[in-house]
Amino acid sequence: MDSNHNGYGDTVRLFTYLFAARSNYAPSLRQEGSFVFGLYPTGTALEADSEPIAEWTFTAEQARGHLRRHEVGPYYSFDLSLLDVGASDRFPTVGVDLLGEFITTDGQRIRSKDISSVLLGRAGG
Repeated sequence: MDSNHNGYGDTVRLFTYLFAARSNYAPSLRQEGSFVFGLYPTGTALEADSEPIAEWTFTAEQARGHLRRHEVGPYYSFDLSLLDVGASDRFPTVGVDLLGEFITTDGQRIRSKDISSVLLGRAGG
């Protein structure tokens, strides 16, 4: 999305569902905890020394404000804006990898099952 209408994509709308680790076709869960999302250069998200291009952290209290309901169960809706974290949106269209992590109230870190690839930057190339 281009939240400031300057011709450069700067925001990713993200819907996050939490599921029990060993459940088949079970509804999603509502779980207290915080979220951390990072955008990485394509192909580098899982490298030990990789630094995110941008990172967003939502405390457990903030996450409660992003909680929504759907037929499959609860989910969290986040708009991840480069502008909100002080990054520029003025660059050519580029693919980046999005990696999320959920942190339970007792500190257990659960990484997203998959990496999502998204496009940001100049609209239309």
